[in-house]
Amino acid sequence: MAKYYNYSVHGVSTDIEYPGRLTDRNGNGPAHPRRAGWGTQIYQKEGFNWFHFALPTPTRIRSNNKIMIWSAYFDVEIDGAAELSKIDVREGEGNIIYSRTTHLKQGKHSESFSLRSAANKPIVISVRVDFNSEWSPGVGEVIFRGAGGNFRRPAPGEPTTLNDPRLIDVNLAIPIAVQSDNDLYQSSRIRVVL
Repeated sequence: MAKYYNYSVHGVSTDIEYPGRLTDRNGNGPAHPRRAGWGTQIYQKEGFNWFHFALPTPTRIRSNNKIMIWSAYFDVEIDGAAELSKIDVREGEGNIIYSRTTHLKQGKHSESFSLRSAANKPIVISVRVDFNSEWSPGVGEVIFRGAGGNFRRPAPGEPTTLNDPRLIDVNLAIPIAVQSDNDLYQSSRIRVVL
């Protein structure tokens, strides 16, 4: 039987790659982030910056059982001239196990994504935020609330990656609506373990 683990970090632990680019709410800088019980608040006027969440990663000692990161998530609030444009998840010294371009602006966002990858080394979620005062007057504001990962230890014999040769692709037609005499179908792809 598979065992599940959820590890998360509070937004107050957000690491900023280029802290010298931060400004205060009036666009004057450099400035420091505000860290409080609700997360890390930053302001920036122009350019881009990367923000990182180092996730506690479970490991097994004296065992051949692999640990997998099943999914990951983060919570962010965006305002003003800011856009979250890229999400990367890395294992160890830089092995990218997930990468996605996004266009998250204005509002509160809870982003989650499926990974299903071996987690043999520490995991970090990295997000890129672009700032442009032409999008909105003033500066961009971002509040990072937290991030986390769902890990699992696979059951004996269970595939540990999506590239496992024991997995096969199956295409299904799933009825999603009925219109008069014609059925509408949506194609869906699943993976089956042999």
